Amino acid sequence: MGVECDGERVEVLLDPGQTAFAAFGLPRSVVGSYSPQTLLMYARKIVRGEALQKLEDGEDTSQLGGDFVVDKHGNVALSHPSQHSSDRMTPVQAVECVLRVAGVSTEGLLPAVGGQVAEDT
Repeated sequence: MGVECDGERVEVLLDPGQTAFAAFGLPRSVVGSYSPQTLLMYARKIVRGEALQKLEDGEDTSQLGGDFVVDKHGNVALSHPSQHSSDRMTPVQAVECVLRVAGVSTEGLLPAVGGQVAEDT
């Protein structure tokens, strides 16, 4: 599926059959899905009064995810398989990788702290 973003077409992968999960070797794990880190993340959201994500019918809550960026040649430029449900890249890290793969310099665009990309909190 393609979407327009600032005049550029960006391809977005939809995978209802979870073929990509298998291709990237992402496991199903009840322990990983309901790890102490994940339960703590949800507890913090509840304390802050944040809305929790609603589950879709048939959603597999034990399927671990990950963050991947694939370049235009089909090469995996970034691979971050999650160890538990709350183990995800920050949006800033993902954008930085996409820009780097696209050949766009990120120098001065994204805030860096201690050599790592900072996350807005």
